[in-house]
Amino acid sequence: MSERPAIVMTEREHLVRAIKDGLRKIEEQENKRDEREVEVGTALKALKAQKPKGIKWEQCLEECGIEIHRSRADQLIRIADGRTTVEEERADTAERTAKSRAEPPPRSGENAGDPETSAEAMKAKFAELDDTEETDHQTKQPSRAEVGKLVRAWVKASPEAKREFIRERWDEIARARKQLDANGAAHEDRWIEGDTL
Repeated sequence: MSERPAIVMTEREHLVRAIKDGLRKIEEQENKRDEREVEVGTALKALKAQKPKGIKWEQCLEECGIEIHRSRADQLIRIADGRTTVEEERADTAERTAKSRAEPPPRSGENAGDPETSAEAMKAKFAELDDTEETDHQTKQPSRAEVGKLVRAWVKASPEAKREFIRERWDEIARARKQLDANGAAHEDRWIEGDTL
């Protein structure tokens, strides 16, 4: 019988596995739920301490494949640290849920009862947000993690996929290039002149 090679896992991989197993057990075993929440919270705290500085906590959870929201992860950490108890957290959640169900949904504007007026107000609000997002995207620097994801995706892509991507995004690419040239950042531009896909 042949021996299988040993699989070496990093400390982070061990933490991620422990968190996933613990979350599964929390859902499956109601009788030991409190213990499991403390164990998972302790592992989440260790994972959060190892998180790279340039990455958000939500993003770290997502990249590790841990399918809980940041607020739930932070709640489990608070429970593990002893800053709160499971009972206090459950009571707080029940209170917030009851309060949000009791309140009518917010409506804006003096003619909020008129659907046409409300629809027009929402369209204007969305248009304003779209304009804000466009200017934000032009001035905001992407995080290193975002750039890294794009670079990895580009490297893995086939020539056909790269060609299709460039065709679909050509107008955005041209605008970005013009903006770089206008800002005097041509030296940062890594375009390969004469290279065709």
